[in-house]
Amino acid sequence: MAFLQWRRFNFFEKEIFSESSDQLVELAKSCQITCSSSGQGYLVLGDNLGLVSFVTRQHSISSFTAYKIAVTHCASIKTTTTTGSSKVSLKSNFYLITIGTDNEDLIPILKIWAINESLILAAKTQSSNVEQATETGNNSANPLAQCIRTLKLCSHNSTISQLSALRVHSMVTTLDVLGDSMLAIGFNDGHCLLIKGELIRDRDRNLRIKLLDVSENDSVTNVAFATNLRNKPLKSVRGTSSSENIVRQFVTLFVATRKKIYSYNLTTAGRDKDLLEEKHLLDASLDVFGCEFGASCLKYDPKKLESIQFIVGQKDAIYFYNTDDRGPCLAHEGQKLFLTWFRNYLVVITLNDHSNLLKLPKKNQKMNEQESISANIGTSSMLSNPNPNLITIYEIEQKFIAYSCPIPAVSQLISEWGELYAITTDGRVVIFKECDIQTKLEILFKKNQFSLAIDLARTQTYSQDVLADMFKQYGDHLYQNGDFDGAINQYCQTLGYLEPSYVIRKFLDLQRIHNLTAYLQEIHKRDLATEDHTTLLINCYVKLKDESKLNEFLRSSDLVFDVEIAIRVLRQAGYYDNAIMLARKHRKYDSYFSILLEDKADSHTVLDSFTDMIREGEDNYPIVGRYLRKFGRMLMADEPDKSTELLKRLCLFYLKQFCLHQQRKNYKQKTNDSDSKSLDLLTNLIADNDEKQVEIEQNRPEKYLHIFLNNYSKMIEFLEYILNEWKKLQNPDSSTEVPIEISNTLLEMYMHSYKNEIQEDGLAENRDKIMSFLQDPDSNYDIKKAMILCQMSNFIPGVLFLYEKSRMYKQILSHFIQRKDSQSVMQTCQKYADQECPQLWVDSLQYFAEIFTLEQKDNIETILEKIELHQLLPPLMVVEILSKPGKVTLGVCREYLMQWIKTQQEQIDENERLIVEHREEYERTRKHIDDIQNKPKVFQATKCTACSHLLELPSVHFMCNHSFHLTCFESYITDNDQECPSCLQENR
Repeated sequence: MAFLQWRRFNFFEKEIFSESSDQLVELAKSCQITCSSSGQGYLVLGDNLGLVSFVTRQHSISSFTAYKIAVTHCASIKTTTTTGSSKVSLKSNFYLITIGTDNEDLIPILKIWAINESLILAAKTQSSNVEQATETGNNSANPLAQCIRTLKLCSHNSTISQLSALRVHSMVTTLDVLGDSMLAIGFNDGHCLLIKGELIRDRDRNLRIKLLDVSENDSVTNVAFATNLRNKPLKSVRGTSSSENIVRQFVTLFVATRKKIYSYNLTTAGRDKDLLEEKHLLDASLDVFGCEFGASCLKYDPKKLESIQFIVGQKDAIYFYNTDDRGPCLAHEGQKLFLTWFRNYLVVITLNDHSNLLKLPKKNQKMNEQESISANIGTSSMLSNPNPNLITIYEIEQKFIAYSCPIPAVSQLISEWGELYAITTDGRVVIFKECDIQTKLEILFKKNQFSLAIDLARTQTYSQDVLADMFKQYGDHLYQNGDFDGAINQYCQTLGYLEPSYVIRKFLDLQRIHNLTAYLQEIHKRDLATEDHTTLLINCYVKLKDESKLNEFLRSSDLVFDVEIAIRVLRQAGYYDNAIMLARKHRKYDSYFSILLEDKADSHTVLDSFTDMIREGEDNYPIVGRYLRKFGRMLMADEPDKSTELLKRLCLFYLKQFCLHQQRKNYKQKTNDSDSKSLDLLTNLIADNDEKQVEIEQNRPEKYLHIFLNNYSKMIEFLEYILNEWKKLQNPDSSTEVPIEISNTLLEMYMHSYKNEIQEDGLAENRDKIMSFLQDPDSNYDIKKAMILCQMSNFIPGVLFLYEKSRMYKQILSHFIQRKDSQSVMQTCQKYADQECPQLWVDSLQYFAEIFTLEQKDNIETILEKIELHQLLPPLMVVEILSKPGKVTLGVCREYLMQWIKTQQEQIDENERLIVEHREEYERTRKHIDDIQNKPKVFQATKCTACSHLLELPSVHFMCNHSFHLTCFESYITDNDQECPSCLQENR
């Protein structure tokens, strides 16, 4: 791809200094700047007068004389050392390497200078008043720079064989430094000199020098050290490869001539091996053509994330080289004068000929014409082509031209403080300052370069909401231009910041349904979907009739969405199978069973699912129970047999759980609370589980009775099964009974069947079954409710049994009286009256009095005997009862009355005898009291009544002639000490 096809922007601002009041401009006009470098917060310039000048950001200058003739090359070195104070800190040191000539023989001399720290501090504080020093560092008390090493190059008298091999008139063409340990020097005779060692630390230590014969009769135009980090596998002791890697620094030297490009691997194979002592270095010829002076540079990557690239400018193109071979190239016509890497830009200066001028925008063409006129004034002193140059700044990664404009002929191109300095041959200084990020974005937005603006913003510290706004603007631009696919891609980047309804409204048109579907899919992938989004996406699939996409959406395990909403939408759209699959996958049983029963009427599948769930384990029993209670009536209507069997299986499980729970509970109550060990063991082994108890209560058999409302036969079958199984599981020691709801319902079903039965055999069979159920002691039914059911069904045996069970004997008698069953009346009285309810005889007397015939005389006489025996009624009331109907004659009750009169006379005689006895007793008692009150009492007892020993003082005497030792009496005293212990019980 050619540079001419790249987008052009003005991301730099140009400022030209041409007035002599500026110290830097004055320096550039007073001499010829021959070399330049930068670092440590200032520019370093060498000139043809032998001076080295340090330029601060305010263009104040400090200089010292480095050579007597001229300075041809310079390079700065920055090092750090640890201070010797108690607190460890790093101190920055600055050193400078220069090459120049001191004599007329023009033999190049390499010097290493230690720069005074005060200059570094002044540069950092941007001081503008630094005195110039023209003398050498060795002649000043406080030198600006001190020479710490000198090395004469290209001398036959040198003791170093490598240096003596150079030609006498070899001139240095290029210089590069790798830290403080290695430097490379290129010569015009095709040699390259490598110097390795501690360049600044030890003056006396010998340096290791290697002379590379790069090319014969061809000048070396550039040398550049490149370092990068690589992972290298470790080796074990035996030489086998290991899986672990170490990060190692690799050093490569790029050498450019006019005819070829070379790379040398300078990485040592081992710690004890000196690479420069080898006869031949590992080199690679990268290309068969080279470049002119200044037309090459090294791509600088401070993070060292990208591979090394050496950039070479030819007349037709710009080439990029890796350490082993040539990389990509970009077409760029024109003679390249300077190539340098500034920040992340490639800066190229070419001759501004007519062809290049036509390629510039009209605005830049006018600028070029104006500056060409001013540049041609006084061009007689220029050393090169008087035509102005053209500077172009490229952003290689993003592929755009950041800036391009014509400038006067450039002599030096350097960068510092984030600015690019171009010193022209006519003494002017051109400074290029990069625009701030906000200005760049405004330029890009005006030109609708949204993608580039977004990429640029991502490299900065912009928040996600700002980026989202950029994506929105980009999407709106694409939408207006009809690029709906591109627009939806940009809108997807705004998710989480831009309201989705803004985008959805734009794509509701049926023709944009594919784009809307893609946007909704992205919403679901990011877990931002709402009910409406899920509904809309599924509707999109339905509209598109894309079942494969729909199934993929539903089966995706990574996709997060509201399953309930999706099922509801599918159900409404008629995609029952998809809804069932989704509900089954995500265990949404409510929807799953509801769709199967209500929409597909597939009871068979539901019952099979219940069976499979029960088979899988006990954890599924509560789920099956919950949905049986909910959908059981529908299942019973379609599959009564299978539904009943499933209910039997489920309820039997919970019956067993209930009985086990009760046994544990009873065992716990019987455990001695004082036995802590037993309690701890009981707690660990059979601790009550409240959740389990709740689950059992929710699944008791009576909770499922509503399922059988339309199928009484299956209900009877189910209830009988439950009662039988309950009896089998019943523990004799347990106090649990069959649930009363079960028994009541079963009795009700029996009565319903009894009322609707037609055949006599069936009637007899049901009667026996009902009576067996009522008489069963394990049948825990409500007697009152059972009595009402029997009465409503006119089931007389059941009614009489329940009367008897409830001790309602009068109701039994009333039943027979109503039926005028005299025999049953007498049997009822004989069975219950004597022991349970004697009042029955009175009721039966009234009954027989009303229906009296001569045949009933014996019954009445029997009843009168019972009434007299239990003294139930006085004779007058008996006479009144018998005489009221007017059917019973006096002769029937003559014997009863004679016996009563006789009994009454005997009672009168007994009462008179008792009166005489009580009167006599009264007289004796009165006389005794009188004697006690009025006559003295002589106690003549000689022995203690308690111990029968001779009576001794102190003693206690009572009026009843009992005497006690005081000690014996005190031993008998309980609550009352005023009564005789011997007579106490008798008196009570």
